Amino acid sequence: MKSHILGQSYVARSINAANDVMMNLFPEATPLEGKENGFLNRAPGMSKLATIGNGPIRALWSHQTNGADAYVVSGNEVFKIDASYQAAKIGNITGSGPVSIADNGTQLFFACNPDGFIYDEVANTFVQISDVDFPGAVTVGYLDGYFVFNEPNSQKLWVTEIFDGTIIEPLAFASAEGSPDLVQAINVDQRELWVFGTDTIEVWYNAGTANFPFARIQGAFNELGCLAPYSVAKLDNTLFWLGNDPRGYGIVYRGEGYRGKRVSTHAVEYAIQSYGDVSNALAYTYQQEGHAFYVLIFPTVNKTWVFDVATGAWHERAGFEDGFFYPPSFKLSDELPKQNHCWRLLKRQHLCF
Repeated sequence: MKSHILGQSYVARSINAANDVMMNLFPEATPLEGKENGFLNRAPGMSKLATIGNGPIRALWSHQTNGADAYVVSGNEVFKIDASYQAAKIGNITGSGPVSIADNGTQLFFACNPDGFIYDEVANTFVQISDVDFPGAVTVGYLDGYFVFNEPNSQKLWVTEIFDGTIIEPLAFASAEGSPDLVQAINVDQRELWVFGTDTIEVWYNAGTANFPFARIQGAFNELGCLAPYSVAKLDNTLFWLGNDPRGYGIVYRGEGYRGKRVSTHAVEYAIQSYGDVSNALAYTYQQEGHAFYVLIFPTVNKTWVFDVATGAWHERAGFEDGFFYPPSFKLSDELPKQNHCWRLLKRQHLCF
């Protein structure tokens, strides 16, 4: 079956101009040898792998050193799952929102905003960070032996003792003071520390200085900020995030050098800005058959937008049941079923149009 529909989701403010919805489909261009210019792929579905805890799922982490192990935060419980998806509980945490995780090869740091927890795989211990100098952590990353995290409601960045996330020295902090905005999130890319404020971004490197080893890179200051701390995600050798600045919000950027490059369209931005408060948006990334996807989820309104780096095109995703689209595994609340399940992507069947 052939169709002239080959593009992306684009519903303009005036639907007379554009009213195109690409739901669970994304385009792929064909080379010159192909019979058609391109075709539409069906987005992968999901099959249930396991039920983990009581939900909701607050974080998933694949170990960077031991790829056979993964970790799931379900409600206030933390589980370790093996290659056969058998789950073993390893500890309890606090809070109710998303959890940021990093590992140093033997320890995992769980940033629960504000509390922090460390799981030591060698000793098989799970403990809350009780150091009197620990100020709380919103997001966490790993760089050159250090866990790096941002203190809640502040401009401060902290590091733990090298290769030991349970110890924090009283002078092991610095402030992102290029602008008076608060730090929303941190992330590590190409061995550089990106510090996302509400209105600005700074990039730091390991300068080997005393107490706090990282320092700002001169000229790596960006007057674009981050609206949603958990929208920052790594993909295609750079970072993507939902932006904010003193003039407005709701644009999706990717890092290009030390600057932010707009990748969202006017239609995507019009949709995002119609959702109300989107500061709880969250994102994840993955690659399949050369398509690198940035998946941006808006839990409050049950909307999921996906950017395909290969084509630069946006599409939408949702589950479909009883005649309705909805995202059954993405809502961070107790309102939808199946939210404590782990899912995997099914092998995609190609639809040629």
